[in-house]
This record gives sequence, C-alpha cells and structure tokens, in this order.
Amino acid sequence: MEVITPSRASSNIGEPVMLLPQQVDVVITKEVLIFTVGEKADFVYLMWALDLQPVKDEWKRIIFMQTNREDVGDRYKDILIPVPANTEDGVAVSESYRSYYTKLAALKDSFNHERVTL
Repeated sequence: MEVITPSRASSNIGEPVMLLPQQVDVVITKEVLIFTVGEKADFVYLMWALDLQPVKDEWKRIIFMQTNREDVGDRYKDILIPVPANTEDGVAVSESYRSYYTKLAALKDSFNHERVTL
C-alpha cells in the first residue's frame, strides 16, 4: 500500500491520500512523496495518524517552510506520528477510518463491476 503526499510549498496540492487497490492508473507529478508502507505496519492506523491536527500542522510546517524549493529533502522525517501502546489500541482508535476505506473500496469494486456489465 502506498501513501501519496505533497512535497512542495503549494496549499492547493492537498493532504496525504491512500491509493486504493483499484487505483492503478494514476498520474503523479514530481511535487509528491510516495511512501510504501511496510508489511508490519497498520496502514489504516497510519492514515488516521496522518489526519490528526498536530501531525497535519507539522506537515504544513515542513512543506510550507520552502517557498521556492522543489523538494522537501529528508525534513519529512522530522514529523512525529503517535505510536499506539499496542496493536489493539491502534485498531480501536482507527476503526472509523478502517470502516471508511473498506466501504470505499467495496463501492469502487461494485461501481467498476456494474460499469463493465452495462
């Protein structure tokens, strides 16, 4: 699974997003970073954590500190993401995100299936 996030100073680029399994045909510009999440990581927890206001504020600080540079370098590594005390806590706090992304993927599958059978 991958996370795509802006990597240069432009407020119209957006925030981190998840690529769903069906989203394989995408155009990506050089103004983004792509993170591949490791097998042991809870991807949905990561999306939940990236949406926390303190994390978003840190990301904006890193991205928008550069006004005329095209790369964020390694400064994105300075962003602190909270780590749950245990797996159960991480799953519990991110459950609404898990439900959202699971339902979104199912809707996309259904839509694609219906579109193909028309």
